[in-house]
Amino acid sequence: MEFDDHIKSELVRLCHGKSDSAQPDGIVVSYEVQCADNAESVANKAKRVLTVIDEYSLRTSWPDRMVWVAALPDWFVAACKPELSDEESRQHLQWWDSLDEAKKQEYGKQHRPWSLENWLFWFAPEQRSWFLWEMNVNSDKELLLSIVVQDLPFASGALEWLLRAAGGMTMDEV
Repeated sequence: MEFDDHIKSELVRLCHGKSDSAQPDGIVVSYEVQCADNAESVANKAKRVLTVIDEYSLRTSWPDRMVWVAALPDWFVAACKPELSDEESRQHLQWWDSLDEAKKQEYGKQHRPWSLENWLFWFAPEQRSWFLWEMNVNSDKELLLSIVVQDLPFASGALEWLLRAAGGMTMDEV
């Protein structure tokens, strides 16, 4: 399946849900997302952001940051951390290079806000590795979502940040 076909199929699922006859084109990976009495809101917010991403992904060129800032919901843009200046980026990279592998892994497990630019990078057509298959609210505190991936392992950090920004607390593979 071509990238645009994945996007169009995901848009249909976002707007109308997964049809009973739908078959995934890839590997289905499922997650349980814990929420603080707001699972329906978390699901709706995440779906809204993904809908915007998909609609803009179908355009002929990838938009610049200012287009995304205007198109994405204000709550999501506000949840993202500010972009680093060139000097801050240089200092961060220098600090990162000074860490040993154990400290890098420890740092990577900590939940921090993502910058909008870093988050968007993982949705660009050449980077995107997963597509929403379905999302169901199990209770006020829990939703179950499934994604389709082409290969394992895959990058799931952008999905986790989206759900955290939307109000989710934890995301565990089931």
